[in-house]
Amino acid sequence: MRFFKIVLSILVLSSFAAFGQTEKGNFLIGASTGINYSAIKTTGNNVTTETRQIIIAPEGGYFIIDNLAIGLNTTFSSSKTDNNTKTNSFVALPFAKYYFLKGNIRVFGQVGYGFGRIKSDVVTTTPFGTPVLGNVTSDLNSFLISAGGAFFINKFLSIELFLNYTKQNADSTNSFNTGVFEQSQSGLTSSVGFFIFL
Repeated sequence: MRFFKIVLSILVLSSFAAFGQTEKGNFLIGASTGINYSAIKTTGNNVTTETRQIIIAPEGGYFIIDNLAIGLNTTFSSSKTDNNTKTNSFVALPFAKYYFLKGNIRVFGQVGYGFGRIKSDVVTTTPFGTPVLGNVTSDLNSFLISAGGAFFINKFLSIELFLNYTKQNADSTNSFNTGVFEQSQSGLTSSVGFFIFL
């Protein structure tokens, strides 16, 4: 019971300081991290693989009007597929983020579009069954839509929960000299982030 009273007191006190973070002229700095599950279909060979991905996404923004921030998200990810392909990627994604409601619990929406690069280490087999290690390099464009909730602990700090939809298109080349091929990837990402408002 005592623990419950302490938590309730913290929540009540923090709610009094939870205004003004998203006013025009303030800055937003933070990062989110999460895991992603997606299905990738390669047009060139009509193969679909399952991918598990870890994502770290630092971002910074500026509130151009009350509740609306524009900024830059930089996403780093590492993934592994069910056929042991290992992939690392980087995407730079300008975004717009809008906070709804007032108080210390709020909801937000975010959209962004950017460009990046992916490098994959691929294991394939020859017609004789011999494994061959190669790599695939891709230049990509990425579209992101996010929605979520923000809990403002105080006037400077929030914890945010994200549900993201990402669609990426890439032109890829590989070390097997099979030419340029196209890849598209889409999927849902859940993540949690910590943000500072200045």
